[in-house]
Amino acid sequence: MSTPPSELLTSGTWFRLLDAIPLPVTLTRLLDGAFLYANQAAIARSGLTLEQLRAHFRADDFYSMPLGRTALQLQLRNPDSVAQLDIALRDPQGPVVPVRATVRRLRVEDEECVLTLYDEQAYALRHQLSLNRQQLDALLANMPGMAYRCTPAGSWEFDYVSQGTLYVTGYPATDWPGQAPDFASLIHPEHREAHAIALASGEGYGIEYRLLHRDGIARWVHEQAWLVEDAEGRVVAREGVISDISARKAEEAAREADAEQYRELVQSARSIILRLDPQGRISFVNQYAESYFGYDPDELIGQPLLGTLLPETESTQRNLAGVLEALLTQPEDFPVHVNENLCRDGRRVWVLWTNQPVRNAQGQLTEILSIGNDITEQRQIQLELRRAHEQLQVQYQRIAALQNQLREQAIRDSLTGLFNRRYLEETLERELARAQREQGALSVIMLDVDHFKQVNDRFGHKAGDEVLRALGAYLRARSRSEDVACRYGGEEFAIVLPGAQLGDAVRRAESWREGFAASALEVDGHVLQVTLSLGVASFPSHASDAETLLNRADSALYAAKGHGRNRVETACAHVDDSV
Repeated sequence: MSTPPSELLTSGTWFRLLDAIPLPVTLTRLLDGAFLYANQAAIARSGLTLEQLRAHFRADDFYSMPLGRTALQLQLRNPDSVAQLDIALRDPQGPVVPVRATVRRLRVEDEECVLTLYDEQAYALRHQLSLNRQQLDALLANMPGMAYRCTPAGSWEFDYVSQGTLYVTGYPATDWPGQAPDFASLIHPEHREAHAIALASGEGYGIEYRLLHRDGIARWVHEQAWLVEDAEGRVVAREGVISDISARKAEEAAREADAEQYRELVQSARSIILRLDPQGRISFVNQYAESYFGYDPDELIGQPLLGTLLPETESTQRNLAGVLEALLTQPEDFPVHVNENLCRDGRRVWVLWTNQPVRNAQGQLTEILSIGNDITEQRQIQLELRRAHEQLQVQYQRIAALQNQLREQAIRDSLTGLFNRRYLEETLERELARAQREQGALSVIMLDVDHFKQVNDRFGHKAGDEVLRALGAYLRARSRSEDVACRYGGEEFAIVLPGAQLGDAVRRAESWREGFAASALEVDGHVLQVTLSLGVASFPSHASDAETLLNRADSALYAAKGHGRNRVETACAHVDDSV
């Protein structure tokens, strides 16, 4: 069974890996919360140095949780246990902020410790936290080298190898043990004796040697190994990290002017390696670069970088000619950068470049050594994810618009465009409750089209629909934004007037009656003169609940029709002029 990657690394190596994580990470003692380590993001976040954290602070000084450290120790009572906690982070630069903390108990250099990763945007960004965790796993799985664990310590019997073994040896991790050759046989014959001596020393060691890759090319590697002891101090295993150092060896060879050895090491590197003179001309490319860009050997030597491997303008419209000029002028400003490059067949690829300026004793630039790795696929994935996110946002907007449309359809009368009876009942209850709470007024106007049946019988139902549609438009145009005009049923309409006293409501009803009677409706060549009968009731004068208030307004409406139509009646027999 494979051992988790985190168990394979001592604190020094492990801390260097954790420094690459963009989220704050701390390592504290489980017993008392003393700081043992904080990565660069945590140090920047706290505004303190690591020495200050160790000397003057405990983890509990920065966050609180129910039951404090006792609760944390209970959560992590088992070795190698993991938990996720919601804690309150006391920010020295600002207020208390909620934090999602992922904690893991582990043993580092014979001490029980707590590794904590903080996410200050826990609830809104938990998905992003998941991605960051995946990045941490990917960091161990895809580091440019292989991590391993062997039991017993003096053997090459692997308990675990990381995915990086494919890069270093050419054999996937799943081939170890069993299908891949014995690892000792992959050590170059010239270096086997030196390695055997280091292995037999009974101590940790660091050694550089050549390793026979599956593709037949010997690559320089650096192995850093350490011994693992149990609680009684017995050596139980050996752990280590083997990294491909071919590119570094190539740089060392160049500096030592050992041209033959330099070529051997550089040409075996599986990275793009090129050198530029101060004028931006290519003075060297390795075989991998020639193959990657599609050029024959020595075809690029002496050619300007711009126009061969570097286009003047990126597909993003960035001016690469200006970028190259800045690189040649101040190369220290470009230790790492990403740009688009050209292949001979016209393809455009994206490369992550690491640049190292070389200067003479007088400080003059003599060349720039650049090492590149293809990131075209990663960038394409990023672009696709961005496009997918944008498409998802569009879909969200469409769904929201559709929901609004459906809601409108559910509460609107399709013929008149006014609200329907269901919406009236919901709104009247709500507005009446607010009027009661604020001790305000509210009025309801019920109106009916006079002789509507005669319009239908004489001119047809189409003419009747046109009358109702015209009345709906008329009411919408003459209602306040807070008014709720509804089709109550058939040719009967109801309008809720929040805040309107009885006198105001009566005056508005009279205005509507007169205005609609004065308008001429032309339907299929016929000019119709249509009048309205209206009834008005008001809270709290006539009723204290919605049902009674509607009934009182409806009774007033029928009183208006009974008194000759084309008139306004209130729920009372007379309107008090002082109202």
